[in-house]
Amino acid sequence: MQLIQIKRIAVIFLYLIISITIIYAQKENILVTGTMTDSSGEAIPGLSVTIDGTTEGTITDVEGNYQIKAPLGSTLVFSFIGMKTKKAIVTRTGLNPVGSRMIIPFNHIKEDTRFVREEERKALSDSAKVADRYKYYREYLSDSAIVESYDRINTTALEINSNRIERQIRRYSNLYGERNYRLGKIVVKSNFAFDRVARLPELQTKYAQGRPLNGLLTYQGPSTGEMFSWGPPLVNLEYDGIATPDDVRGSLVAKGDGNGESAIVSDPTNIFKTGFTNSYDIASYHTLGSVYIDVGYRYLLSSGVLPGEDIQSHRFNAKLDWNDRIKANVIYHTSKDNFRDGIMKSRILSTTYLTPVSFDNSFGLSAKDAQRDQSVIYHPDGSIRSASPTHLDNPYLFVQKGVDRNEHQSLLYNVDFEENWSMGRIKADFSGQYSENQRELKFPEGTVGNLGGINSNRNDKAVNYFAGAFVENYLFGYQFRFNIPIRAEFYNYNRELAVNNSEFVNNKQVRNIFTANPTLQYSRNYDDILVAKAGLNIYASSTSDKVYYRPNFDVSFSPFIWFDRTFYWKTQNVFQSFKLKLDYVSQVNEYILDYRAGLNNSLAYNVADFNRYFEDQEINVHTSIQPEIVSKLDFSITSSFINGALQSTTSFYWNRRRNCIFPVLNNDELVFENLGDIKVNGWEETLSARILDNSFKWDVSLTMSQIKSKVSKSKYEAPVTLAGFADVHTAFVKDHSPGVIMGNSWLRNTEGKKVIGADGFPLVDFSPSVLGDPNPDFFTGLSNEFSVNGMEFGFTLDAVIGGDVWNGTQATLDYYGVSQKTADEREIRNYIFDGVNQNGEVNNKLVSFAPDDGSVADNRWVRYGVTGVAEDYIQDGSRLVLKELYFTYNFNVNTVKRWGLENLSITAIANNLVTLSRYKGNLASNTLWGHSNTMGLDYFNSPQIRRYGLTLQVTF
Repeated sequence: MQLIQIKRIAVIFLYLIISITIIYAQKENILVTGTMTDSSGEAIPGLSVTIDGTTEGTITDVEGNYQIKAPLGSTLVFSFIGMKTKKAIVTRTGLNPVGSRMIIPFNHIKEDTRFVREEERKALSDSAKVADRYKYYREYLSDSAIVESYDRINTTALEINSNRIERQIRRYSNLYGERNYRLGKIVVKSNFAFDRVARLPELQTKYAQGRPLNGLLTYQGPSTGEMFSWGPPLVNLEYDGIATPDDVRGSLVAKGDGNGESAIVSDPTNIFKTGFTNSYDIASYHTLGSVYIDVGYRYLLSSGVLPGEDIQSHRFNAKLDWNDRIKANVIYHTSKDNFRDGIMKSRILSTTYLTPVSFDNSFGLSAKDAQRDQSVIYHPDGSIRSASPTHLDNPYLFVQKGVDRNEHQSLLYNVDFEENWSMGRIKADFSGQYSENQRELKFPEGTVGNLGGINSNRNDKAVNYFAGAFVENYLFGYQFRFNIPIRAEFYNYNRELAVNNSEFVNNKQVRNIFTANPTLQYSRNYDDILVAKAGLNIYASSTSDKVYYRPNFDVSFSPFIWFDRTFYWKTQNVFQSFKLKLDYVSQVNEYILDYRAGLNNSLAYNVADFNRYFEDQEINVHTSIQPEIVSKLDFSITSSFINGALQSTTSFYWNRRRNCIFPVLNNDELVFENLGDIKVNGWEETLSARILDNSFKWDVSLTMSQIKSKVSKSKYEAPVTLAGFADVHTAFVKDHSPGVIMGNSWLRNTEGKKVIGADGFPLVDFSPSVLGDPNPDFFTGLSNEFSVNGMEFGFTLDAVIGGDVWNGTQATLDYYGVSQKTADEREIRNYIFDGVNQNGEVNNKLVSFAPDDGSVADNRWVRYGVTGVAEDYIQDGSRLVLKELYFTYNFNVNTVKRWGLENLSITAIANNLVTLSRYKGNLASNTLWGHSNTMGLDYFNSPQIRRYGLTLQVTF
């Protein structure tokens, strides 16, 4: 949740806030626009703005905006019932409030306006401190000397701050006088960052490929097709010196039987490299008469931590603002990327981690050279070079011959028009979007699970249009407002899929939507004591069965304003603002049209069949699908203290989703289906503080939230699998959170004790059961920002408490014997598992985890399969992350002016520097291959990345 910063002020209202602009300069008339707000930053609608001595004028609209054409040097009068009338003189550079040295400048450049407003806010906050103390002494002391002293202090503070603002105004003033064209700012920003993998699975480096044979731990190399790393310690092996297609040093043999050259421990994770991201942004801002123009371009080139993982993109944008009445915007974006999150990247990671340390995937080459040299993946006879060609791929086979390429381009455009009149306004907009995405996914020949290779091509095209209008009228002395937003939306998606170069299969989705939201609002004298709204959400579409009418309302109440005015309290000395708000919204959601390709069809596979999985299926939509009905009830309390230095927002919400839509696998067909109802309750608290003076600023904010969700109604009695694998998945289960994790568990008796088999090892209950909830119990985030003498420093901490994760990656690493856990525990002997035998007696059977003279199938980990027992790998995902750390230095303005620049700054930033968690798996993205509804499933997901970056920004 973004922090809502309420401006501290010392006057009843500000001549504000949003760039008061010279849009039109002809003869001696100037078009003045602005926004009027009260002391809490809330808009003041219905405020009268007139030219002094004339009958010409206007009023502010519902958002406090106004515009009026006034002669240069004339005086504008701002008046409102219950507020003191204010006057300001129209100058070429801004409004000069009568009786004040402050000038609010005209400026077309949004960034410049923001800077001036920041300086103005600083001045007002500084002078407000003195003014508040002065008010206190005037009310409670009669000593005229003290009063005069504070009068002088107050006047001096205003002069100092006003002088500072005037200096900033001169920086941003129009140096070309009344010329219609003004060259604005040109901002150039360059960013460079490099990435390193931060948290990888803990892999063992002690034991070689092999298994026990005839009572001895025996090395078995690639030629045997061995897939396990349950062999002898590497220190007991050496090379025989006879080169092989897999290793120029020869085969490994027992110590003393070779040439004396000790076995080398290969690090399979050396496939990771240092990634980088480089981007360039250029933006220019200009004015041409009454037209404001903003043009920008961004180029990004990124290379990931895996070979071949890269992104290249271009983005163009152009904005046009004419008289604040007609606005247009165009954005064109194109990008190409390889090996994004998905099954291809997961296969590369799995083959990397599972490679025995006695085999070198890169064939002695660097990762960069191995990416190009085919001798790394092929023997001279053309066969695949791998640690276990029939069970395990070489990751460089995917890097060199695999394809996972996406090419995307999109065009977005919109035009807005607004017209105001004395009793209301009308806004209209038209926008459109064209996008196209082509994805090619190819597993090369020789790939385990698809020896003949497999490929798919997807073409997605979307052509969408949107048109809307907003009409608003004031009624009965402006206390009532009636508005009708209406909108028409037209969606057209066309998806084509071809597998193994077959003909494209088309899947076309079309939807036309019409919505209207008539709303009536009542405001009590515009004093923010009471504001009430009531309306109706009307929804109709070509894919829904009927027209839906859903109510909505919200009420806000500021009790202390009422107390102050009724009983002459002084609560404003403590609470600068205090508002209670109740909001209810009910809306209609239909199934998504732009779903991700290959969505969730992994449900057709067990984890053991992971190597056979391929995204070769699309989702189907049945006409019987009903829209979701979402109802939201929110209650919030917002307040600020000590002249806005302390702020608080507390929210409680109760949501209900009926007819929830999920993609499910039904009779080998992936379809959208209505599964039932979900209730979501929660709260969120944001606390913020600000310390501010002339040279120092400190902003700190703390956000905390808790969310509880439950399936209150289900279409089926049995759990419904949502995403993941057939044997370990997330599910929709009544009276549980949506998306709970299900899988096999230990067999237990009625007392909950594990049941131990005759061989001394626990037995398994293969019926899937609910094992964990991936939804965290509590979120919190802390951000700090410091600024002093042109230097800025900040950091962000994120904490997540609760949220279970199935660490399937660890389970498979244990199965193959490549994890550090198996290295630490495989020597365990005479161990007794806690539990009872099948007769109910306490178990006392002694076992060895990995007996030297036993079959691999009797191994502690191999006996339970590739996934192990899912219950054993449900882990707590709680974590504390130093999410961001940055430092910015802004060069002295006078110095950069001598260099011919406007501004110059440099920023150093680091992400994910520290992560504290008991969970040893991936914490970057605990969703399976980016598919929806897979939160909490970690099976060779992308690793966490630690990033270090540098940004240089230059303004001409």
